Amino acid sequence: MTKYDSQTQQKVYLFVERMPFYKGGNKAFMADFAKFFHYNSAKDTQEPIQTKLRVRFIVDTEGHLIGARICDKKTNELTEFEKAGLKALNLMQNWQAGEHNGKPVNVLITKMIYVDYRY
Repeated sequence: MTKYDSQTQQKVYLFVERMPFYKGGNKAFMADFAKFFHYNSAKDTQEPIQTKLRVRFIVDTEGHLIGARICDKKTNELTEFEKAGLKALNLMQNWQAGEHNGKPVNVLITKMIYVDYRY
């Protein structure tokens, strides 16, 4: 199943024979996300406390993460927490591309990321 992604202006797959994956698995993904995620909730007293990010992005045919966004939010509506999450996510380029019919393809991924930044 494919669809057109208006943000990246590319045809993307939603499901493929071999889905993209972060090299090292989910444990490596979370370790790298924690390393790149920088947010100080003490400085941001205007926003409600957030602990999760629902993100959407494309892993392209070369394993690059592109078009990262927060689901159901426009750029001008993002909180500082969400901006920090996207910044961290965009630094994470260690992906194995998805494949369909034996060929690398662009795959749209939706992922929930839970963040505990209290310590």
